[in-house]
Amino acid sequence: MMAFSDILQLSKGQIIIVEKEYYRVMSVEKKAGVAQMTPSVVLKLMRLSQGVVVERRMKVGERVDVLETERMKLQFLYQDAKDYVFMHPENFEQYTLSDTMLGRLAKYIGEGQMVDVEFYEGNPIAVVMPERITIRVESTAEARSRKEGDNTFKPAILENGMEIMVPQFINPGDLIVVDVGMGKYIERLS
Repeated sequence: MMAFSDILQLSKGQIIIVEKEYYRVMSVEKKAGVAQMTPSVVLKLMRLSQGVVVERRMKVGERVDVLETERMKLQFLYQDAKDYVFMHPENFEQYTLSDTMLGRLAKYIGEGQMVDVEFYEGNPIAVVMPERITIRVESTAEARSRKEGDNTFKPAILENGMEIMVPQFINPGDLIVVDVGMGKYIERLS
């Protein structure tokens, strides 16, 4: 189902249609009009078909189509070329999602992992990317020093093959939290 919304009523995370494309609202910023300029709203939007973030300026009072989506948890099964196959854990229905739809999450996803997917009219249109993900460190270099207050970093290879920089005290086998958007270390769990 689709609803119309005033541009000022939009909030982060909603999915809208602009010029027949699906976009996720990343931010909404109202700009006051100066001199003869009318007030406007600057939207930061992510085009779901390509994962590209764009800025769009719209007039206050304009209306957009807001999609009312259904969210389901799906289990990742396997990757086939550039597509990722997921399964609904209750009815075993399978869905194929493109690497573009997964965006940055594609780097972090592992077999059996549960992911929230948004559906519109029965079709998957977007993956809800978590802000953080927990992942195991596969290997890392030896710590160069163990001085108190040492804030230097070293490279580490995660279980998904991705390399990130981690603090000196991180060892192979440690579970760490990584910021998915930035691809940076946040904290150690074990």
